Amino acid sequence: MSRKILVGLVAGLAFLGGIVVWSAVAEAGGVGTPANFENSGIYGGCAKSFAIDPTNSDVLYVGMGSGYGVYKSTNAGTSWSGNSAFEDEGGWVEVRGLAIAPSNSDIVFAASGDILKKSIDGGSTWTTLSNYTGSEIQSIVIHPTDPDIVYLGSGSEEAGTDDDAIVWKTVDGGLNWTSSPLDDGGASSPKDTLVGKVTIDPNDPDNTVYAVTGSVVYTEDADLLRGNIFKSTNGGGSWAAKYPDGGAGGQGWFEDVCVDPTDSNIVFAAGKVGIVKSTDGGDTWTTVYSAPGNGLCSVVVDKDDDNIVYAATPRDDKIYKSTDGGTNWNEIYSAGVDIKLFIDPTTTTTIYAIDSVGVRKSTDSGSSWAAVNKGIDAVEVLSSTVDPSDSKIMYVGTESGYIVKTTDKGSNWSVIHTEFYGIPALAIDPNNTDVIYAGDRGTSILKSTDGGDTWADMILDGPEYINIFGYVNPTMVMVDNSSNVYICQSGQTGSPDEGNIYKSADGGDTWDTGLLPVNNPVLSMAIKPSDSNTIYVGRNDQGATPDYRGVVKTTDGGNNWTSVGLTGEIIRYLVIDPNNEDVVYAGTEANGEEGKIYKSTNAGDSWTDITPSGSEGDFDAITIDSSDSNIVYAGTNEGYLYKSTDGGSSWTLLTDDFISVTTLMVGSLYAGTGGGLYKYTAAEEEEETTTTTEGDGGGGGCFIATAAYDTPMAKEVKNLCKFRDQVLLKDPLGRQFVKFYYAVSPPIADFIRNKPGLKAMVREALKPLVEVTKEITK
Repeated sequence: MSRKILVGLVAGLAFLGGIVVWSAVAEAGGVGTPANFENSGIYGGCAKSFAIDPTNSDVLYVGMGSGYGVYKSTNAGTSWSGNSAFEDEGGWVEVRGLAIAPSNSDIVFAASGDILKKSIDGGSTWTTLSNYTGSEIQSIVIHPTDPDIVYLGSGSEEAGTDDDAIVWKTVDGGLNWTSSPLDDGGASSPKDTLVGKVTIDPNDPDNTVYAVTGSVVYTEDADLLRGNIFKSTNGGGSWAAKYPDGGAGGQGWFEDVCVDPTDSNIVFAAGKVGIVKSTDGGDTWTTVYSAPGNGLCSVVVDKDDDNIVYAATPRDDKIYKSTDGGTNWNEIYSAGVDIKLFIDPTTTTTIYAIDSVGVRKSTDSGSSWAAVNKGIDAVEVLSSTVDPSDSKIMYVGTESGYIVKTTDKGSNWSVIHTEFYGIPALAIDPNNTDVIYAGDRGTSILKSTDGGDTWADMILDGPEYINIFGYVNPTMVMVDNSSNVYICQSGQTGSPDEGNIYKSADGGDTWDTGLLPVNNPVLSMAIKPSDSNTIYVGRNDQGATPDYRGVVKTTDGGNNWTSVGLTGEIIRYLVIDPNNEDVVYAGTEANGEEGKIYKSTNAGDSWTDITPSGSEGDFDAITIDSSDSNIVYAGTNEGYLYKSTDGGSSWTLLTDDFISVTTLMVGSLYAGTGGGLYKYTAAEEEEETTTTTEGDGGGGGCFIATAAYDTPMAKEVKNLCKFRDQVLLKDPLGRQFVKFYYAVSPPIADFIRNKPGLKAMVREALKPLVEVTKEITK
């Protein structure tokens, strides 16, 4: 076939793909689930900000700490859809600032870090406001009658930074900004570094504005911060510190401030000291609720009755209510962490709470609550495990610090534990599957003896445990066939000399002092199923001597260790083939280049690079199908997920559209990602694209044609696949097109699959191409 014909066919196919791409993006807004996958139903995630349309309380926005960042509901939280506001940031977002203009609800502002976005069509499209040049945005508030007037609270959460606590203001809808640093003039150190909240007095919006400062990162330095409540009476032109002594004496930070909608003299603020109240417009303050634990972070007042006040804690998981203006308080709910409260402006009986688990709603003034997270695919899954005695029982650990469980293979999930820190590790005792261990990133190991109903903190204390007391930071927790428990510890971030493996032979009551002779971050571990004395460990390549870098191995339970190769690599994951224990796979970090997969068939004596071509990122997850060792799955932190049916000799790219792939479970394939837990649903191998490790192309299916004709067995689809294999893959330009096609076509196929009218149009468009390719491949 002449190159001219080939180029013409490629251009025609590309043109068709472009039309469908444009249609899909125009309707779907550029966000969605990868083709051949479905969200398993773990919805929610760590919610950071929230906004209710004051003219239509069915319309809600929530800003998340992951996923697509901004999600919108048009049915009062019954369901949500991901929004394209921050899709160009690659999915890793933390939307702390979010506001709807009360006078024009089509205008929405959202902020992630120092990136500020604006929509003028209710969140359908967004513009980056590049003239904002400040630091991280913590809060946004818009003037109630003039949508061009907007205030931002900014600064860094970390104490001791060079950032200042600054309020920014625009009077032209975000084109230009002026800044006002907030400083109470106190002599204590370190200085306040951020503005937690800015609030406009609804009774005097042109002049009176409040802002609170401090830091809510719970470090020793944070307790030394002054924190203060500031007031401006000239629209942010100047500010006066209103809290006595700047919160001296360890009172620290403030995070929230609100004004009674009916009486400007009544102001509440929440912070480390607790809830403080002013009845004279901020001139004097009284502590009406002393802080339990770590203080209070949110306070709201009923718009019709200033005796009704709600407050919430940042770390103690509580929501409180007062019915006498703050004199007395009752706990009304225990939720996740980092709780913030919002009252529906159209009815004071409806309250929303956002926290580390997502969005909760009460329609009876706080007496009862329900999670309303369906469609919020912002759960950062870190770990997962399947009950070895019952594959319908699965556990998932999240970055938000909560653990979820299913007993019916994913049809229903329940939150069984909440914590402040993330859960990067889960393990089940194979001899008693009611015993579960969870690694809490930062401080402890959690243990349940009743299938997750209750949990105990296993305190790793005493001088012999000096390396793990106070900062565990586990990368993995494992239990061998003798019920020995192991902790892989990565150590304090930035300290290459910290990290080890700790072992308990009595369920965590006592621990050894570390199995490895050299402290160095341990990133992965694999235990030989038939012999728990044989252990492989993956190390960071920094700090340790060469003998203890790469993959190290013991065959005597940790008394002696030897290096078994890959010493120049950072080993992110290790797994042993359960059916052939001489076979070991290792996934590595992209240390100056892309991450790799290595395979050993002789128990680590030698390794072969079997990396899929075109992959990107660190290989953080590898798993083997126990029923067929030829089936191997591997995922990267850049969202690439591969499958091999020949033990890694060749690979199938299932998708590269995830935010990240952090953990994998097989049987039915589940992928834990930066945006939830997803199940692979494709029934036909023809709907996949294969690449060998040498990158010379391969077979697969025609995604768009398969969707249009409803089956990969249709004669039209077979003709197109035959043309691909016989013509395109044998030409350099053709191979480039095939690679491009497989990168963009899965979501297009998913988009048209359930749309009969669109499928008919695609079939018509494909007819001439099918006929031409049929003639060429006779």
